[in-house]
Amino acid sequence: MEKGITYSRALGADFDGEAGHSSAIFPVITGGEIGNAKYNRTQVRVPIAGTSTYYIHYEIAAAPRGVDTPRQDIVPFYEVPLWDRQGKAILDHTFTQDMIAWWSQGAITDRTAENLGRTDIPIVFLRRQLEENMRIVEDGGDPLNVFRDAEHMEEIVSLVRYRDEEEAVRRIGSRIGGYREQYHRGYWRDDVGRYAPANGLVQELHRRVEEVYGAVR
Repeated sequence: MEKGITYSRALGADFDGEAGHSSAIFPVITGGEIGNAKYNRTQVRVPIAGTSTYYIHYEIAAAPRGVDTPRQDIVPFYEVPLWDRQGKAILDHTFTQDMIAWWSQGAITDRTAENLGRTDIPIVFLRRQLEENMRIVEDGGDPLNVFRDAEHMEEIVSLVRYRDEEEAVRRIGSRIGGYREQYHRGYWRDDVGRYAPANGLVQELHRRVEEVYGAVR
């Protein structure tokens, strides 16, 4: 399922078209490409119990053409702290806006009291997908996206669309100007990646991208 925005002149936009955001892969993966530095974030959210979820945040910083990249021999991993030494929630980086949305709902929400709107259509779609595939499993079948033979596994291709590259740059942010492209200029302090062992490597990569594309606005 593709996540994005549909622009309509009839509804006040300055053009008719679509801008992509990311892809959602059933049942627990979401992610997408952001900016010219190809800062890709894939999220895996696996329910453990009624009130807990195993969450993996996988990041890739891959430079565009013309930028040499430092060699990385291992994939570093780390745990993001949720609480400071005083026991208060750490809410001073961008990723916590998602966390606040999750936490503010409470442990278990009464969905029967919801008033759904147009932007809830994908949520309804996903819930129906989950229910349909749970019934398939109950009947002894394989749910969606289960591949038992690697030779016959389908390739997952993002269908994020833009009118052209210029439109993509304008909608997401300038080549060097979007906040994620300011990572090496201090934005890393406001990003969850500040806890990453490869933080310095990512900053160096963004500096090299700026050297090559800095003149393009």
